[in-house]
Amino acid sequence: MMLFLCAQDLQQLWIGLLNEETFHVIERKDIFPEGYLNEIDLFLKRNEIRLEDLTGLSIVTGPGSFTASRVSLTIANTLHFTRKLPLFVLKNEENLSPIELISKFGVGQKVEEEEYAHAFYNRPPHITSPFGDKPLDATA
Repeated sequence: MMLFLCAQDLQQLWIGLLNEETFHVIERKDIFPEGYLNEIDLFLKRNEIRLEDLTGLSIVTGPGSFTASRVSLTIANTLHFTRKLPLFVLKNEENLSPIELISKFGVGQKVEEEEYAHAFYNRPPHITSPFGDKPLDATA
């Protein structure tokens, strides 16, 4: 089984299990990024899947919320490096549902073993300065 993650919205996480290029199970959770790791752990336990049972990861890299994308990518990249799991990335520029996305593009483009997945954003990140409310210019 391959783990699927999609976090394009700040308050929504899609978690699924793929068998080949078909969803065995898919769930949408209304949750903030701080809860992603716990929710993924609960999802795997509910479906009686151990990390050792995973054969790979498929993750949507964006576009979407800066925070949601970074948190989900950090989780996927960590599993990729620590578990040596193959990692596949998908851009969802058309904002397709996970089922439509997998049907149209498969599990995604494979990331090399020593590489990591990068986030794809639809706008510059809004980062607040520690010196006040003025946003920092992320392009400077």
